Amino acid sequence: MTKVDSNKLIIFYRDMKQTVLIRLPVIYDAGGDLSKKWFIEFYVRNPRTGFMERQRKSKGINKFHTIKARQAAAEKMRHYWSDRLKAGWSPFTDELIIYEDNLEYQTFIKKYRTSKSKNGTFRYFASQYLDTIQSEVEDNTISTYRSKLRMFDAWLEDHQLSDADISVINQPLMEKFMLFIINDLKRSKSTVDNYRILLDAVFKFVRKKRKLFPNPCIDLPGTNRVNESATEPIHEEDISIFKEAII
Repeated sequence: MTKVDSNKLIIFYRDMKQTVLIRLPVIYDAGGDLSKKWFIEFYVRNPRTGFMERQRKSKGINKFHTIKARQAAAEKMRHYWSDRLKAGWSPFTDELIIYEDNLEYQTFIKKYRTSKSKNGTFRYFASQYLDTIQSEVEDNTISTYRSKLRMFDAWLEDHQLSDADISVINQPLMEKFMLFIINDLKRSKSTVDNYRILLDAVFKFVRKKRKLFPNPCIDLPGTNRVNESATEPIHEEDISIFKEAII
């Protein structure tokens, strides 16, 4: 396939480290073959993974059946997506918003830096939270809290978010985690409630550090499942047998 206008490929840089954030669109015209699909292609670095990810767009190009008309449509689309990318648009604007539409390029860079920050992660704030309550609760309680917070951090890591700034954690994400605890791990009502209470406490702590950070622990799903019970006590008549076995 022929790569059109490749000499006009623009690469943006962050600071002086030459970290490529965007490769602007180029046209793939299948060597002028109208029987094949034409499209434009560009790359944007995903701040959650650190990798450049390919994007392809073809809407409105392949309906034309002459080379001249299709080239004109492809060029129009190339300009359209180039302008959007330069204005700060990103394909990563799902429920885990990292960029905002229609912002200047410097804001694009600023948010990229923020999303890669390692001193504003959930792990960072959770560790600070445990430090603040260390003298107020029992050691075994701290151990339980730490275990639950590690579970959430491991879940974030599985979703490639453990090194992202805590600002990416919103209500839809918390809802997904709670459903994971309920449906995948099949935890009981008491355990699910304990997760919700603990995470709510952590994010209230975060709000003290970041005044405008919204607490994502609202309207989270729960369960009425009762499937975790305490270990049954040893019957009195078995104590002597148990004692002999230990000795």
